[in-house]
Amino acid sequence: MKKTIEAEDLRDMNFAAPLEPLPAAMAPHASSYAIGPLSDQPELTVLDTLLKTVKWVFLFLPGTIAIHCCVMMSSLFVLSGNWPEGMLLELFGALMIYSFLVLMGLGRLSDLRYWKVIGAILSSSILLTVIYQIFSILTGYDYFGWGMLLTAPITIMFAEFMKARLDNGECV
Repeated sequence: MKKTIEAEDLRDMNFAAPLEPLPAAMAPHASSYAIGPLSDQPELTVLDTLLKTVKWVFLFLPGTIAIHCCVMMSSLFVLSGNWPEGMLLELFGALMIYSFLVLMGLGRLSDLRYWKVIGAILSSSILLTVIYQIFSILTGYDYFGWGMLLTAPITIMFAEFMKARLDNGECV
């Protein structure tokens, strides 16, 4: 036969309830300390800020500009009707590499929510390409390089806006 162990009944003991006020002798001492949750993010040191800047300049910025240039360049082939053989496959592979470049620049490679930044880059580039093509019909295609360079900062700002919304936890 097994031994049965009975638990103590703690309901009858006189324990202080957790929500009762402190005794008067402890009140001044307890009020001198603030009890609250710790901050979620530690303070950034100079090296952390430098690393963040280097990642933004050498990973995020080139990846965003490369995605924008791929979308703009593919629009030239759409209008001319002369698609090079295998271009769509190469374009897809290049966009995947540039997407990971952008995500590594953000430092959020494992967080799937930040793929929305890639979507923001693509949608902004496509919208700007359509606007540029409408503008080029009126003025000619002599300024394609300038159009690509002048629309890239708009794409970068749109991507930064999306990243800031995701960092703040806003629903997107």
